[in-house]
Amino acid sequence: THRQGFLNILRSKTSWFPDKETMRGVWNVGLSALVEQLCMRFGFFTYVKIVSSLGTIAFATHQICMNVLSISFGFGDGLQIASASLVGQRLGAKRPDLAKIVVAVNQRIGMVIATILVIIFVIGRKGIVGLFTTDQSIIEQGAVLMIIMAFSIHAQICQVVTSGSLRGAGDTKYTAMVSLISIAIFRPLITYVLCYPLGLGLVGAWYSLVIDQFTRLVLVMIRFRQGKWTGLKL
Repeated sequence: THRQGFLNILRSKTSWFPDKETMRGVWNVGLSALVEQLCMRFGFFTYVKIVSSLGTIAFATHQICMNVLSISFGFGDGLQIASASLVGQRLGAKRPDLAKIVVAVNQRIGMVIATILVIIFVIGRKGIVGLFTTDQSIIEQGAVLMIIMAFSIHAQICQVVTSGSLRGAGDTKYTAMVSLISIAIFRPLITYVLCYPLGLGLVGAWYSLVIDQFTRLVLVMIRFRQGKWTGLKL
């Protein structure tokens, strides 16, 4: 039975320690993924810190709109996981042609979802923000941010899917580098410049979000189209 098979594994006299080659592959991928996550958390923390200094009304408006934007992140993350898993499987089976098809299909699905979300967010922007508050100043400012948000959704979903595909292929060092450059360094810097020296305030912070998404999209698409990810050895 299945249970007996499991117990036989437990009784096995073979070593439970993984071999060096397996550990090396796990370490190479895991370390890069760790660095990427640290860069992302540092960049997001710095970004929120700058926004919070704009005042309570601005920060409340920002948080509401970020909650709305999380809807697109949910779809993007789901497609990213699917793309990473399927790309890894196809490359493991020595079928890079199918891996490229997987990415293309997920990107198309993402673009359709992004278009639907943009239409909903633009048409219903005041009503959506109004679900969170009755403060008219927040609703009006939030409606402006929803328009800016609409320009980022296609880039955001596409870059998340493409980044997930590169991770699934084991190209985690490059995606970590992208996070370091765009999220940890470029995004906080451009946010500060737009918010304070240029005096755009909260709108400037959201302009920086759009710029960050397009920057990451360009960087990961360049890597993806080079095709080196199809031949990586873990």
